Amino acid sequence: MAINIYNIIEQLAFNRPSASNEELKAASIIRNCIYEMGKSCEIVNYDIIDYEVVNTTLKSMDKEYDVVGIKGSGNANQISAPLYFMENSSDQDNFKLRGKIVLIEGSLDIEKYQKLLNCKAAAFITYDETITELDQKYISIGTIPGVKIKKDDARILIKDNPLFLTLDLEQRSTYRTGRNVISEIRGTTFPNEIMCITSSLDSYPNSIGAYDSGTGCAMLLKIFEHFTQNPPKRTIRFLWFGSEKNNNTGSKTYLENLEDVDLEKIIFSLTIDKCGLALGKTTINVYTEHALANYIAYESKIASYPIHVTSKHPYSSAIYFAKNNIPALLFSKLSTMKEKEVDSLQLISEETLESTALFLLNLLQKFINADTFPVKRIIPDEVKEILNKH
Repeated sequence: MAINIYNIIEQLAFNRPSASNEELKAASIIRNCIYEMGKSCEIVNYDIIDYEVVNTTLKSMDKEYDVVGIKGSGNANQISAPLYFMENSSDQDNFKLRGKIVLIEGSLDIEKYQKLLNCKAAAFITYDETITELDQKYISIGTIPGVKIKKDDARILIKDNPLFLTLDLEQRSTYRTGRNVISEIRGTTFPNEIMCITSSLDSYPNSIGAYDSGTGCAMLLKIFEHFTQNPPKRTIRFLWFGSEKNNNTGSKTYLENLEDVDLEKIIFSLTIDKCGLALGKTTINVYTEHALANYIAYESKIASYPIHVTSKHPYSSAIYFAKNNIPALLFSKLSTMKEKEVDSLQLISEETLESTALFLLNLLQKFINADTFPVKRIIPDEVKEILNKH
């Protein structure tokens, strides 16, 4: 079997939310590709906590607003409170937040959320379209009932300026089954030195996940195929993590279940978040010693493959490897469009996929087959600061 990256992405281009039957279908597609290459593969199940929103209403004295409950934000039983519009996170409005239902300007972040908790706001409203549920980092510091509203409706709400709002939010916790796909190519010379290469299996709700991250899943299969034909000196463990769009649950669960002795064997990790976008900016985030960032920058120039090298990318499985003191890279090609594009096959360039495969394989072969592994197990203090924010 010869892997055609684009054809694999086409097979994976369907909605596959975290812990769904469709996620299992995607896991089976990956597993079957590996079987066709004559290698073994395992689908590992795990339980994840989910939240089901049962009922959500937001009303004024004479009007009801269309809102959606934010999963994990707790319950609100007929909370009646004045509306307050929080334009920023400055100290000047702290005393005004107490006991209010707060409409947040812009995106929800940990700083704003912490302020709502500290100032004892009654509830919050956001028009941040990317928020469907609270990340575990929010839930861990406390819960406050929250709902999402469309931006146009938020404008109407501000203009209406109701004296009081009444919020009802009912949700319950449930358990679902997530899946990780794991396969390994054993090293010929240093079998106990393991490099992990990962991507995310699931898609965002209401997305076909072709670009995010069908491209990453397919790229892993291409790399897997290469090393089945060219046995590596070090062991390579390929990990397709499920439920990554649900607080990176797949990667966190995998790492948490490893014994310390097994973690010590993992000397390096590469996460391929997304790739192959026709228009966009290629980025490698380096969570280890600075020397590696400089080396990758030089390699990209030699290969005429432009890459922006940084260490400030947000949430990903690479962060959890680095938090376990494992040097980590995160490869991603991000859209430069200001408006969020709908994920589709039309965004992807077959030529870009092929050039990306060549670059990554060239880079990986040098690391995996070096007589002495060149990257030290070091996470600089400034990188640790970035990691601690996540």
